[in-house]
Amino acid sequence: MRLNELLVGEYGRIKAIHACEFSSRLNEFGVMEELSFEVTLSAPFNGPMAIHFNNTTLSIRREDAAAIEVEKVVPPPFENFQ
Repeated sequence: MRLNELLVGEYGRIKAIHACEFSSRLNEFGVMEELSFEVTLSAPFNGPMAIHFNNTTLSIRREDAAAIEVEKVVPPPFENFQ
C-alpha cells in the first residue's frame, strides 16, 4: 500500500521510501522507515496531503506520497487522553 492511498484519520507505518527527487529531503525532515504517523489532511483535486508524527505535521505532494510504501496500523489507544 502507498501513502497516497490512506485516508484522513488513518494511521500507518513507513515500510520503504522508493527513489524519488524528494527522498533525501524527506530524510532530512525525519521521515524514514518504521516511522509511525497519522494522515491529518487530504486536499481535494489530487492536492497535497499532510501527515503528523513526533509533534510535526508535514505536507507531501501526492506524487511524492506515491513513492512511500506503508502499512496501515491500528491507532494507539487513548490518543487524546491527557
